[in-house]
Amino acid sequence: MFKKKEFVSKVMDSGFIFIDRQTKEKALLEFNVEKIPNTPFYYSLFEKEWGYGDEMRNWIKAVKGLKGSKLTMIVSDDLFESDQILIRKFFKTYGKIKKIEFVTPNQYLSGVETNYIAITQSNRALTASYIKDGQVWNKKYYDVHNYLLGEVIEEIKGKNSECEYQQVPILYNGFYCDMENAVHVTKEDILNHYIDRYSNDKM
Repeated sequence: MFKKKEFVSKVMDSGFIFIDRQTKEKALLEFNVEKIPNTPFYYSLFEKEWGYGDEMRNWIKAVKGLKGSKLTMIVSDDLFESDQILIRKFFKTYGKIKKIEFVTPNQYLSGVETNYIAITQSNRALTASYIKDGQVWNKKYYDVHNYLLGEVIEEIKGKNSECEYQQVPILYNGFYCDMENAVHVTKEDILNHYIDRYSNDKM
């Protein structure tokens, strides 16, 4: 029986990056969109639906196995139901991809640590999370234009005794940080961490 290929995708600044779960081959799909301030780029795709739709159809044909595949989409930590609806509609309409699983990046900022503070920033919000044993224990959103990083970290520590009295790694993505004890994680790192964890779970 023919088995659908499986891909993992990460939302980037102006597009999506895809990785074939079996071959680990990567492909990048970018759109030249006029972005709406404080809004993910994919909301703009429907402002010029037919043009981007044709672009999507042509591109997706060039990536072997992507059309009609099973897709896991790594989005932002401030994921809304409306985000899922838009992404599902776009990929179902132009890529014949009917099954999309959504995951958030805070659990995949590290490929080694299982307990850490995760801080991510989208163009809508700053999200601070405490990750324990690889799972999200606490999460809080902050105004992306009005926060003090030190206070954010102290607040998330105060909600979790393990953080307050032990040295817990601080990992971040999506913004500039000059804190000496904080480690920057790229979007590509997050994608690779997810792939590695998936591969290990299958072993």
